[in-house]
Amino acid sequence: MVLLRSLTVGLALLTAAALTGCAGGEAAGGGQGEGETLRFVGNDQLQFSQPPERTSAGRRTIELVVEGAVNHNVSFDEISRGEPVVEADGGETATGTIELEPGTYTYFCSVPGHREAGMEGTLVVD
Repeated sequence: MVLLRSLTVGLALLTAAALTGCAGGEAAGGGQGEGETLRFVGNDQLQFSQPPERTSAGRRTIELVVEGAVNHNVSFDEISRGEPVVEADGGETATGTIELEPGTYTYFCSVPGHREAGMEGTLVVD
């Protein structure tokens, strides 16, 4: 009985630790840890809604969620030389990966006219 109770408590603690670790995997504007996802949401107003502003250096997954009908992408001047890291059509979600070194990066949507309409920003990597 004591062994069963110990196993149950141990399992509960492991479950709580796993759930806590998963809770911070995506971020809108805060800092990021190793292996976390940077989430960009593109909309029909040619904007990125609440894009990430900071992260730490390392390999990152870039998630693009397109809300609406207009296709978008995420490109970085300093990394991808304007080529999309990830692209998605309207209503879709897609992912890509990049390696980030400390510095300041300019991201944007390279679909013609989107960057000029304001779909760009800055990501600071610590």
